[in-house]
Amino acid sequence: MKRNNLESLVLSGAFDCFDGITREQYFGVNAKGESFIDQLARYGSRYQTDKDAVQNSLFGDMDMVEIATPEVPQAEPWSSLERLNKERDLVAFICPPIRWTIMPSYFKMCATCTWRI
Repeated sequence: MKRNNLESLVLSGAFDCFDGITREQYFGVNAKGESFIDQLARYGSRYQTDKDAVQNSLFGDMDMVEIATPEVPQAEPWSSLERLNKERDLVAFICPPIRWTIMPSYFKMCATCTWRI
């Protein structure tokens, strides 16, 4: 998967279901100056290449793909407004209803229609 595809998925909240990692951490940088998204893309590519190589080998029935998983970097948390703006800019709207309770005034400002629940 390409970097910009991963970046779009992260910003839209597609990986919010994974516990222990936040959107900000995907954009964090390690000691070498590489972003975590770049590390994940490289890890996925290397894993798939090694998996294909094992299948094509004489001992292909041995499932021995061993690659060190990248460390999740620490990152400064984004504000709720910053997170919602990044999501809105990418998706053009904010989907999850749980976020409706976070910033009602923000939604009133951006709304183009009225909702009755």
